[in-house]
Amino acid sequence: IFFRHPFLVNSMTVSRFVLLVWLHLATWGSLAANTDAPESSAPGAVPSTATSVPPFKCKRSLDQLFSMKPKYNPISKNCFFGALEVLDATLETIIVDTTPSLRLSVRLGLERDIRAMRYKVSFHSYTKGSKIDYKGEGEEIGYSACCAFMDTAQCEWYKTDAGVMDQRVLTCPLNEELDVTTAAAFENEEQVIASGNVTKPMHTLTPGLWEGKITLLDGFGGSYGLVSVWTYVEEDFIIPREQGHLGLGVVPLPEADTPPPEAVEAAAAAGAPGVRASTEALAETPASTVDRPADEL
Repeated sequence: IFFRHPFLVNSMTVSRFVLLVWLHLATWGSLAANTDAPESSAPGAVPSTATSVPPFKCKRSLDQLFSMKPKYNPISKNCFFGALEVLDATLETIIVDTTPSLRLSVRLGLERDIRAMRYKVSFHSYTKGSKIDYKGEGEEIGYSACCAFMDTAQCEWYKTDAGVMDQRVLTCPLNEELDVTTAAAFENEEQVIASGNVTKPMHTLTPGLWEGKITLLDGFGGSYGLVSVWTYVEEDFIIPREQGHLGLGVVPLPEADTPPPEAVEAAAAAGAPGVRASTEALAETPASTVDRPADEL
């Protein structure tokens, strides 16, 4: 009788409804926080050695969420961006023409043709607290994935009818019409494995923890998701041991192209312009500190 009282039943129904609404809103906020890309995604405590650097991390864009319910968005699927899946990502140090640089590589599993995909990338030094962004042609435009990222792709420059230079894609694994391997895999309903990388010089020569972020754009104003990856840059990579802590290379100056004394005297005797004045001025120049005894310096 106690539990069948109309007032108690209505109160319990309202309370249950309020609780469900609160849980739904809490879930919505949690998913939004986990899928939006924050300014910094530091992996907890900043690692102090190369062995403590965490693995890569993925964050799906809200464009790729078909439902806000947690059961449809497990953490194990954070690297599944709908049209593609991020299988692996690395950030490594590399010397390019004597310049310390960072190379961000990503291995993708393609579910369908994404020929329009573009990207933007950033690098962040946690020790320096400095970050640099490469956005290509704009915040939501970025760089062409086929012409500036994919390993097996090939593009060429050409002049348009308007006289403007533009790029034309010749081959690209993201485009099934321009890659026979991709076309065959899609025909057999198989996942296409493709990889790409981008290399940029270190904007600050600072050792310690570095983070690389790449945002994969769909080419139509939306985003597939973001991939974060870290590496620990050793001091020896920035400052080679043979150079000590100066971090400077010794560049030998070219030897002066000075003619022998007999050639100068012969030219002066022949009245060559400027030679006599130069030799006389040189004779009147006092001895430099290099020619002086040590006790006079």
